[in-house]
Amino acid sequence: MAQTGPQSFVVRLLQAPAGLDGAFRVHILPESLVHLNLKLGDLCEILHEDGNSLGFGIAWQATDRSNSNNTQRKPVKLSKTMLDAFGLEPGSLVSMRRRTAKLPIAETVTLTDVTPAEWNTGHEDDIEDGRWRWRSGCLLSTCELFASDITFEIAAKKNLKKRFHIEHIQSSDAQSGVPNVFTADDQTDIVINGQGHSTGSSGLIEGYVGGLLDQLQELNSRMTEVLSQTKEPASDAIDYEVNEGILIHGFEGTGKTLLLKYAAETKFRKVLTLKKSSLTASTASKNQDFIRNAFKDARAYQPSLILMDNLDKLVPALDDTYSDVINEELDKLVGSRVLVIATCRSPNDINNGIIGSGRLSAFIELPIPNQLAREHILDVVLSKKVDPEGHLARAVSGRTHGYTGKDLALVVKVAKSNAFRRYNEKYDNRLSTADTNGSGQDICSKSADDRAGVGTNHKSNGVADNLTQTKVVAGEDVRNGHTESVSRPPPQSDPLRPRLTMEDFEPALTKVKPTALREVIFQSPNVSWDNIGGSAALRERFDEILSWPLQYSNIMEQYCERPAKGVLLYGPPGCSKTLTAQAVASNHGHNFIAVKGAELINKYVGESERAVREMFRKARQAAPCVIFFDEFDSIASGRESDGTKGLNVLTTLLNEMDGFEALKGVLVLAATNRPEILDSAIMRPGRFDSHVYLGPPDSAARKEIFAISTKGRPIVKSLNFEKLVDATEGYTGAEIVRICQIATHAAMRRTIKGGSAIQPVTIEDFEKGLEQTTKAVTPEMLLAYHVFAKKTTPFQ
Repeated sequence: MAQTGPQSFVVRLLQAPAGLDGAFRVHILPESLVHLNLKLGDLCEILHEDGNSLGFGIAWQATDRSNSNNTQRKPVKLSKTMLDAFGLEPGSLVSMRRRTAKLPIAETVTLTDVTPAEWNTGHEDDIEDGRWRWRSGCLLSTCELFASDITFEIAAKKNLKKRFHIEHIQSSDAQSGVPNVFTADDQTDIVINGQGHSTGSSGLIEGYVGGLLDQLQELNSRMTEVLSQTKEPASDAIDYEVNEGILIHGFEGTGKTLLLKYAAETKFRKVLTLKKSSLTASTASKNQDFIRNAFKDARAYQPSLILMDNLDKLVPALDDTYSDVINEELDKLVGSRVLVIATCRSPNDINNGIIGSGRLSAFIELPIPNQLAREHILDVVLSKKVDPEGHLARAVSGRTHGYTGKDLALVVKVAKSNAFRRYNEKYDNRLSTADTNGSGQDICSKSADDRAGVGTNHKSNGVADNLTQTKVVAGEDVRNGHTESVSRPPPQSDPLRPRLTMEDFEPALTKVKPTALREVIFQSPNVSWDNIGGSAALRERFDEILSWPLQYSNIMEQYCERPAKGVLLYGPPGCSKTLTAQAVASNHGHNFIAVKGAELINKYVGESERAVREMFRKARQAAPCVIFFDEFDSIASGRESDGTKGLNVLTTLLNEMDGFEALKGVLVLAATNRPEILDSAIMRPGRFDSHVYLGPPDSAARKEIFAISTKGRPIVKSLNFEKLVDATEGYTGAEIVRICQIATHAAMRRTIKGGSAIQPVTIEDFEKGLEQTTKAVTPEMLLAYHVFAKKTTPFQ
């Protein structure tokens, strides 16, 4: 009897004509067809070597047996189209199995014209777009299968041909078990660059895009103005340009390309896409002609839409290669019914000439989503099957400040992977237990108590359809470096399906960093308050400063109390100022930006100020956020003492902390050894509201520091730390750590030289460390800090 479990194959490229005819046939050797119980024309599922499902194809018999007998794994041949669709390359390892499922029928197929500029020169208008749409529909309805993100070509009369890319496929049958391949029929609606299809009765973008409701309404309003404008406006109509170009900008992953995708499906007569990758000609002049022809086409088919994604790559700030020709064409659109929508990360990244009246003059910024928007995005990504009550979405949204929609999707993806890893470990442990007990009982026949709360099938247990199975639950077992066939239930009938929990999200939140801070955030330090000796009072202080505004905001409002804007940490070197900032970053759940003040001083005019403004802008986007300035005196020293070295930086800092734009959800944490030279303006109330003095530790703190620094090290049991604590009166925490390091190295040196057992650290070693460590804090220094504290008495 033929086996039906997956069999391992090596992928080879099928040398076949380009096109969709037979593009999704899986060419398999006859003996492999028998092994898999497949017949010609059967549907088969292709699995990655790790067991994840890649897609589906039509089983077909291979006629070429070249090299099939010389390889350990049998070959399977796939077309270039199929390789691109499923992300495979020649040489990839896959497995396959027979599937019985209803193929979903596509209701709408959205195509983008990607015909090279050099094709059909002089004949672009010989065939109407409706004919190309009809020909595309005929091709898709006659081919066996097709998928999104693939490209195909169509030929017509006079040797004309076009190349189309399948951007999107809409189908209400997508839950039938074959989610990524489709068929078409005579009812399938074909959309080419937005023609022949509308997203709703209004022809505009309908529905809610997570976190972008206001931006969506603004975009729809401007598209409505162009679509509703008549060619001959009334004589008394106001002089108002309804087709002013729109520039959508924002961080990566905030939804710029998504809005363009939806805009492409609206009810414009023609939609054209221009981007850097569209310019495939060998010379710049030919590419410029391509741009002119695109704008000419848009003017000929009004009302039309021109979409330019990643405009900063097409017309960067310091490159005029294509900006001049685009500016000329934009000027020709004045008074027309042609709307241009472009996207970029920041308006500063594109050529200045393209911004202005008659060109791109309407700006739509896509912000980093707030907590409510993040919850809506997670509701969509997780789906009601996975998170029916929305508990996970609410919990994760509260811990993902500064995350974009793209970041959140990645967090969910990593969490799902964690869920399957946890599930597979549990599955194997249960199987091993059953084998050890020798009961021979299949895991599917466990008692109802064992399965309580888990569910009995894929659809009823709240598991997303795209959670795929790994190889260990796909009918194979990897042991001792080779594959063995085992008798275990297929994934579809396994009662123990993984469920997402916060346990799966914890490592995902650590792994995925927020886009809003990716350029400036450093690796969050693994420092807790327990690493700082005598930090109990500090911990309580920062709980009030950072936690109260989030947890007790209603109480603070009733007392008309506002959160602190800034906290100044001052004291001698080595007294844990930087370590305190790191503990704040690790223990209070805020985003954290750290910068040394000297790094902001740039010799180029305006660069330092721009860096400060950008830092605060990102912090506002990612609030709640802490900005930590180390060596603060280098940029905030008195303007009368240091000339103008950091004057502009200081002025910008003052404006950001107490300017017109509220500094909501952002705390500035600064550390300095020389508070007496700070500018008086930075010290006034409303900026640094709290001053925290970190001086040499007292006896209790020194005892804690010794305990922390020697934890896990071999110490003689008779060692008296009280003597060391008394001997280090006036030493800083850093100096005590140095004493412990010298003592430990002395013991290591004895062990290495003696070549015997580990030698413990003795009191003599610590005394040697005490002798070699000089106390740096003098009484004069302490007096200066005392004087500063007397002069500045903010709320403590």
